[in-house]
Formats: sequence, C-alpha cells, structure tokens
Amino acid sequence: MIKNIVFKLKIFLNHLIDLTFDFKKIFFGKYRKITEGSKIKSVFILTFDMEWDCFSSVYENFKSSKAFDVLVVTDDLKRKNGSSPSDFLAKLGISFIKISEFSRSEFGPHLIFVADVNTVIRHRWILRSNSRICYIPYGTSVSAASYSYKHQYNLRLHQKAWRIFVAGNFVVNLYHKHCDRGSSHVIPTGHPKVEAIFNYNAQKRSTSEEILEDKPCEILWNIHYERNGQWSTWNMYGEYILKLVDSLHNIKLVCRPHPFFFDSFTCSKERKIVHSMISKNKNTYLDENPSIKDAFSTCDALITDGSSIIYDFIFSLKPILYLRKKGSAQLHSHCYNIIRKHHYIGNEKEKIKTFLKEISQRNDPQKAKRFSSMLKTLGIPKPLGTGNKITNHILTQIR
Repeated sequence: MIKNIVFKLKIFLNHLIDLTFDFKKIFFGKYRKITEGSKIKSVFILTFDMEWDCFSSVYENFKSSKAFDVLVVTDDLKRKNGSSPSDFLAKLGISFIKISEFSRSEFGPHLIFVADVNTVIRHRWILRSNSRICYIPYGTSVSAASYSYKHQYNLRLHQKAWRIFVAGNFVVNLYHKHCDRGSSHVIPTGHPKVEAIFNYNAQKRSTSEEILEDKPCEILWNIHYERNGQWSTWNMYGEYILKLVDSLHNIKLVCRPHPFFFDSFTCSKERKIVHSMISKNKNTYLDENPSIKDAFSTCDALITDGSSIIYDFIFSLKPILYLRKKGSAQLHSHCYNIIRKHHYIGNEKEKIKTFLKEISQRNDPQKAKRFSSMLKTLGIPKPLGTGNKITNHILTQIR
C-alpha cells in the first residue's frame, strides 16, 4: 500500500517537473540555437547493442559531413544474450563515452538520437532539454491491438520528439490516428535498421532466386515470447513444427526465439526441457546470437509469429509464413495485406505442413507475384540511402 502511494507520488512529481521544463521552453525558446557557421552538435545514445543498426548509416553520413560534430554515448543496459553497448561499439572500433561521463553543458547538443523508450525513461533530462530529439524506433510496429497504441505512438517521447523517422507512410498514418500531437513530425524516410540488414545481406547473398539445389533448405523460425498471450504460437504449434521438421529431408530449421522466450517458463525444469527439445531436434539449430543479420542472410524462408521482424525481412523477397492461432492479436492492415497477398498464413497445422514441404522442395507459388509486384505496392522506400535521406532532411530543416 505504502509502496504504491510512493510510486504514484513519484510519477506525479516527475510530471510536474516535466511541465516546468515545458513552460521554460515557451519563454526561453524551444530548441538550442545553432549559430551561423557552427557545426550541428549531435549525440547518439545507445541503450541496447542491437539498436546500433538504427543509427549506423545516419552516423556514417554525419561523420563524413563537415556540418556535424558527432558524439556517441553508451547507456549500458545489457539485454539477454547481448553485449553491453560499450563492449559492442569497442569491437566495432567506434569511439564513444559512457553516459556517466557525458556533460550536456560542455557538449551542448543540438540533436539527440534515441532508438528506445527506455532511454528517455532512464534519463528524463533528455526530453526536458532544449535539444532536438530524433527518435528512430527499433521496432516497426505490426500490432493493431488497442492496448498497444499508447506505448507505440502516444508516450511523452512520441509527443515531444522533434522528428520521428519511420519505415513508411503506413506508420505516419498510425501516428496520425493515435498520437495526441498528430503526425506532422513523423517522416517516412525508410528505416535505417532495414538498410543495415539489406546491406549485410547483399554482402552474403541477395534473394531467394539464389537458392542452391544441393544444400538443405534453411528456414528461420522466429518465436514470440508471450506464450500465454496473443502473440506467441508456441503452445499451439511448437512441438508440431519440431516433429514435422524431424520427419522431413533436405531441410534445416534455424530456431531463433525471442530473447525473453526461455525466461517465460517460470519452472526451470520446463525451461530446460524446452531448450533441450529444440537444440536436440533433428535438422534443427538453436540460434541465440545477438544479431539476426547472419540468420537473415543464409535462410531461404521465414516462419514467424506476429513481429516487426516481418518488415525487417520483407526486402529479401524470400517467402514468409505468418503463424496465427485462434485469439491471436491482429496485425495492422498494411502488414497483414502484405502477408495475405504475397506470402502465406499458417493458421492451422495442415497449412504449416504444406509450407514446409513445398519450400523444402523449392516450390514457392507466390514467388512470381512477390518479385513482380510486391515492392511496387509496399509503400515503403527502398532501404539503400536511408541514412542519407535522414541527414539531408535534418540539414534542410535546421539550417
């Protein structure tokens, strides 16, 4: 009871402080001024290692431009099976400082880039500052569930950001419907994360046209962690898919569960059983690497629960089987129509069986349609050059 009161009081006081800073901006100017001839001081705050894909192409464009002074700051919130942002960037050879070493008054940023709501929750000064907040959300939303609208489009970050750079016009429309501020600050440049994945895949191999006949067909399986909710189909189809793959030839199943999937089993014994069931299954490989880019580049098809991974994968033009069960949360219409028109829906076991058998035999009935028309009707900018588009937009807006 007392803890609950203290918690609510803390929230109220934080809102009160936020309002104070909002009023201050009204009287003293909303954003930090950029003097003529000076560089645009820009900070990228990295909270999770894999979110660097949201920043990398923008960062590279900024670094190569004389218009920007760039600083990378790590906010070391380590995730399951991941590295701390500091360790991650050190391996890439990218210079950074830790957030405990960062001084707003000394650097005086004009722009602050974030990719995660957690960043501004952990550091409330970001939204209280007079810097222009550039938000590049790590996940491209797929949910049409009403309970998710506030968290995806109408938190304080969504309302106060100077710019939000998103995958396409369909996301702009979602902000228009659900954000109190509207969508005038939401820019459909394409998503830098998709650009990073696309570039990586291009270095390895490009599309499903290059499937080799003499190697096992590799299928990536993405399992959501919310087993008892509306997103994961593990309880319905998990064991069935493993047994089916065990019985098939010329197939390799790369099982890549959500980082929270195994933690969703509260019983440690059950968790170990499921982990063993997947890792020891015939023709199955358990992929727990932090980055999904290797799995994307080598796989021939994707099986997935409802997830933003659909948009990350879409430009590969490889086939997708979207798993559904009775009571599954709805995808928003743009995402669902992509699947319905150009890919496959697995809402019963027989359809899953058909997909696995057909794809393993290199039969993909929707392939010709996908290659001829899908990209034309997506309404999503092509991945290449996304970082450059964001850079040019910023320069035209604040110079």
